[in-house]
Amino acid sequence: MPLSELENTLLERIRQNPFVSQQTLADELGLSRSRVAALLSQLTQQGFLLGRAYVLSPPRRIVCVGGAVLDRKYTARGPLVAGSSNPVGGSRSYGGVARNVAENLGRLGAACAFISVLGDDETARGLLSHLSSVGVDVSGCERLQNGRTAEYLALLSEAGELELALADMDIFEALTPALLERHTPQFQGASWVFADCNLPAQSLNFLLERRRVSHFRLALDAVSVAKSARLPTSLEGLDLLFLNRDEAAALTGISERGDAALERILNTLHSRGVAEVVLSRGESGLMASSRADFIHLNAPQTQVIDVTGAGDALIAGTLYRLLEGANLTQACESGQRLAQLTLSTPHSVYPNLSSQSVLPEETP
Repeated sequence: MPLSELENTLLERIRQNPFVSQQTLADELGLSRSRVAALLSQLTQQGFLLGRAYVLSPPRRIVCVGGAVLDRKYTARGPLVAGSSNPVGGSRSYGGVARNVAENLGRLGAACAFISVLGDDETARGLLSHLSSVGVDVSGCERLQNGRTAEYLALLSEAGELELALADMDIFEALTPALLERHTPQFQGASWVFADCNLPAQSLNFLLERRRVSHFRLALDAVSVAKSARLPTSLEGLDLLFLNRDEAAALTGISERGDAALERILNTLHSRGVAEVVLSRGESGLMASSRADFIHLNAPQTQVIDVTGAGDALIAGTLYRLLEGANLTQACESGQRLAQLTLSTPHSVYPNLSSQSVLPEETP
């Protein structure tokens, strides 16, 4: 006997999110919970569902929430000339801050899930297949009918430095609190949740509020000066904030340079509720702070091929070691090693990662 349209819709919702609750299904479909329960029972009896399993979340699991993007990168073959056609070499790859972090974590062997919104297009199909192939759980990714997957275009100088970036990110406005609410079981089973500021301001607030009543630890990345403005004034409950010098100045209003100013910035962020901060300084390394201690780490020497994805690698390496129980200094050192590997390749994510990539080198 063929399934009804309602039964097919119900099965599709379950395929998209195997963790979905009966109440959520009822709300989405405009049905009573008892009606959904009856339909699920019928589908189980007919063999379309194999019963309700209670799956334990893996230990030390991380959920990444935010941008999933098609990256288009063009590297100049000579000095760039404004107002003129410039010869470049081009490539296409998958990007987005949270997506890059998730792929790095998957390649490192971490138990990682990814939540985002994508279009109903071939780019989305390829992106999700690629993430799944490196071990990332993509059941929390939702595809919007008639939507278009986000795109990012980067123009790099001959030396590999970013000269210009263009971003079509409107689809991320669909990363609403209501969407995140549908994936509450993912958060409840996580040790860490990482999100980027591609999320709307109200969704960042949602995660902060959820953190205050949950067991997971929360890390955020500012992404850019413009998107850092989405962060609320009160960051109470935020365990870890990643940002660079310009984003830090925009958040705190402290534009002066020098170590003293950086310490003022870190103290200001702590006063707003952030427990730990990792502030990237590019070629000058980074500063990290856990309220009482300020850590200065110089950047490892490396030949830069392409800067795209290096900041995301720093985040992934740091979170991976924190997930394993390392302290902030050890974690940041591992993050720097992963960023160094990424800088030395034309890839946004270093393709030959293993857990050994971010561990300290053994001394003879």
